[in-house]
Amino acid sequence: AVEQIGGRAEAVSLDLCSLESVRACAEKVKTMQLDVLILNAGVNANVPTAKHPELDCSLVFGVNFVAHYLLVTLLLDSLSEDARVVCLASVMHHHSAACHAHDADYAESKLAMVLLARALSRGELGRRVDGIPVNPGAANSDIWRHIWAPFQPVFRACVAPFFLSTDQACASSVALPIVQRSAGTRANCGSVPPVNSSVI
Repeated sequence: AVEQIGGRAEAVSLDLCSLESVRACAEKVKTMQLDVLILNAGVNANVPTAKHPELDCSLVFGVNFVAHYLLVTLLLDSLSEDARVVCLASVMHHHSAACHAHDADYAESKLAMVLLARALSRGELGRRVDGIPVNPGAANSDIWRHIWAPFQPVFRACVAPFFLSTDQACASSVALPIVQRSAGTRANCGSVPPVNSSVI
């Protein structure tokens, strides 16, 4: 699809469970000028592995936030002057302090992504770039892949009428980096609230 509009795409391997992989990915792309960085990948609270293999935190928090934080800080100097960084959050970040133990790591990781967008927008990581927190909405995607396998077909069928498709959930993350800025403003989390793609 990229080639059809005159562009070029190059895949770079990145495993957010591995900090070494994050550093290797950053090393490969840091010579490029980056106009957009979408911190999108993540795992849900139903992931079976509680402990991150390298960090003193859960796998959910390590993948959803720590790896993204490391990636963006390593690539900070590669971001163009008008770059935008989209940080995938969730409506669950509102419940981070109230969640039960099973859900707390996911909610807290999404709150951390909102705060990362704010820190980027305020220049608190070394330079100021547009940080945009986005709530993609509930999606019928592979984020639910760790649900008990025999129950998967039933779950997928039940949520299909209510959840967004993967394409729909990605819409806000893809659209926001190219939305035209108003004159004299920056599209940061101080001026652009989290977007729920279910209303697009």
